[in-house]
Amino acid sequence: MNQKIKYLVIGGHGFIGSHFCKRLNPKDYLVYDIQQPTGNPSPQLILNRKQGVNPSLIEIPDGIACEYLVHFGAFAGVRTHRPATDYFQNNCLDYLKLLQKVKADKLIYISSSSVLGNIESPYSISKKICEEITKTHSNWAIVRPFTVYGENSRPDMLITRCMLREKIMVNGDPKTIYRKYTYVEDLIDCILEAQDKPGIVNAVGAEEYSIQDVLDLFRNEYSIQEKSPLDFTELILDGARSYICHTTLESFAEQC
Repeated sequence: MNQKIKYLVIGGHGFIGSHFCKRLNPKDYLVYDIQQPTGNPSPQLILNRKQGVNPSLIEIPDGIACEYLVHFGAFAGVRTHRPATDYFQNNCLDYLKLLQKVKADKLIYISSSSVLGNIESPYSISKKICEEITKTHSNWAIVRPFTVYGENSRPDMLITRCMLREKIMVNGDPKTIYRKYTYVEDLIDCILEAQDKPGIVNAVGAEEYSIQDVLDLFRNEYSIQEKSPLDFTELILDGARSYICHTTLESFAEQC
């Protein structure tokens, strides 16, 4: 490939990546997925996500060059119960191999708020490692999404299950578990802004909700089981700047 493309998007068929790609000019980008989109979605959901998105490349050509390498392609979540080695192979080692193969003017890595959690998991540790790998690039930005929700979200996510009116099993007391929920389209605004701003940004919802608030908004039935040891109970914020996402969960619930 002799021509430099504007965007090479890794994980562009996943939840956040597909929303990002739909904002771009189809002539400006190529999509590559590391294995399948995360979250073990149904075949129909994968098909829906691919609408409007270029077909994925089976292999990234040697020597490919791009203005922006945007990386969404990691195994996600603390409850997928994958072996720890999967997170470090896919999220870390494959990321290193990718950076050795692609010539990018700027690297934009989509990390996770879990790196700030007070409880570590193989997923959060792999994300911390990848943040350090990203910083070795000469021109980089890191975006940390906080509890993203929106259309075509992963079927295992709380908001998706609430939208489907499923009965929810809560790990711990829903009145005491709080998160700042971030609407996916607000997150895409943040990522696009990060193109021209170096450093780390926390993409965080303006409003904080308890799990009980969420269940009440969507009117879901639920039951409670013992708290998961994998759930962080608080976020320890660092000195990164914040991008405040103002879409409220109330307005999204009304649309549903």
